[in-house]
Amino acid sequence: MTNDYTQIIEAFDLITQAFERDQKRHFMDQHIPISMQHLLEEQIIPQMQQEIDYDPTPQTAYDFFH
Repeated sequence: MTNDYTQIIEAFDLITQAFERDQKRHFMDQHIPISMQHLLEEQIIPQMQQEIDYDPTPQTAYDFFH
């Protein structure tokens, strides 16, 4: 059984793979509408990637105590 976080990561991977696969197609053969492509490329994928890669470890002593 996988937890909810793992399922979100898997869904993100599926979305990213579908987006990249669609980008390789000629623009007349693409399945994802242009507006959705822009939304995925400029907002959704970068924000989710940043959240997935987030490391809460303090970088300095100041970060640790504040």
